[in-house]
Amino acid sequence: SDQVVAPVRETAAQALGVVLRTLPDVCLSSVLGCLARLVQHDWWEVRHGGMLGLKYLIAVRPQSIEASLPSVLPLLRAGVQDDDDDVRAVAAEATLPLVKHLVGDAESASLLARPILS
Repeated sequence: SDQVVAPVRETAAQALGVVLRTLPDVCLSSVLGCLARLVQHDWWEVRHGGMLGLKYLIAVRPQSIEASLPSVLPLLRAGVQDDDDDVRAVAAEATLPLVKHLVGDAESASLLARPILS
């Protein structure tokens, strides 16, 4: 990313992305659960780090994350509505790889877009 706010968190998320490429699908739900707890934390720095991890999970395993869209989309929606602009920016970036899935799936697209458009 050319707009790195926190280089240590960004580098850690990139390292997680490298590991996630080879991680078996059965382990992804555990990683997603950990990231979900992070993006729901009270401190913006923790939410930012969790959202970076989610961004790289989506980027390196978009086909595997497809089954988890009902749990991932609310996290992204909350991220783009976060009080902190850095968290919002990462959540928006994380959404980009999912666009092709969302375009073909009206229900998932509405889950994400409804609160943003209102």
